[in-house]
Amino acid sequence: MIDPAIEARIKSLLASGEFSEPEISRLTGTSGWTVDALAAGKRPADPIGPTRRCPTCGGLVEMPCRLCQTRELLASGRLPRVFPGRDRDGEPLHLDLADGNRARYERVRRAHVVPEERP
Repeated sequence: MIDPAIEARIKSLLASGEFSEPEISRLTGTSGWTVDALAAGKRPADPIGPTRRCPTCGGLVEMPCRLCQTRELLASGRLPRVFPGRDRDGEPLHLDLADGNRARYERVRRAHVVPEERP
């Protein structure tokens, strides 16, 4: 993300026509790619805005906080829970793994098994 003041300065320098893109890059301390993208109009304005603390979870995020939205969807049941090693209906995956891959899969699965599944 580029500082809006620097972006405005780059656009101003580009509009003046006095400097080349490499010179503008050196003057503003940005990359040539950034100056080129602004010159070509390929760099849209940031629609979300700067990051800030989420009042619910305290995370430093771009609002709205996607983590809080996801937690709300899970709690309401509108987003299904997906468990490792199971399909969307909760049925175990029947994987046809060759050689030592089956043993490795089982080790990893045991290490990450959902608590309700543990014997």
